Amino acid sequence: MQRREFIGRVVLGSWCGVGVASSTGCGTIFHQDRVHQPHSNQLDWKIVAADALGLILFFVPGVIAFAVDFYTGAIYLPYAAYGAAPVCPPVVTPQCVSSFETLELPPGVISQRSVEEAVAARTGKAISLSDANTRAGRLESIDQFTVVHQRLQGEPDYGVPSGELLRRLPPV
Repeated sequence: MQRREFIGRVVLGSWCGVGVASSTGCGTIFHQDRVHQPHSNQLDWKIVAADALGLILFFVPGVIAFAVDFYTGAIYLPYAAYGAAPVCPPVVTPQCVSSFETLELPPGVISQRSVEEAVAARTGKAISLSDANTRAGRLESIDQFTVVHQRLQGEPDYGVPSGELLRRLPPV
């Protein structure tokens, strides 16, 4: 193989490699399972950092990587990758439902902090109602729990954020 032919193949191979790398984003490469899947709207900062590194080192491929990852949704965390672990198993069983207890708070003292403290005192586990992913649904009776719980898990826009629910309460 002549030197000129060798250099031509190396350059052609390099251009092909750059073309393939710039037509995909880091999220698309690292997490193929996230492509065009429902997501949490929470950015995966590892993917953002990898795309930003591409943006700093090679401007055009970095911009393309960001565009591809945002378009495919691969730059976002999936639902299960963040937030607190559920108290009950994902599929609600009768034994989990039967473990509910009524927690009464004095009238006029209901605030986000008082609810968090009362639940933590009863269960021994700290909770946060200010988490952006915490949502609440209305129950007319405890028998509706399974249906509302499944809707809250399956439909990200169902219910209201828990902070909004507590803001609707009369002031203390």
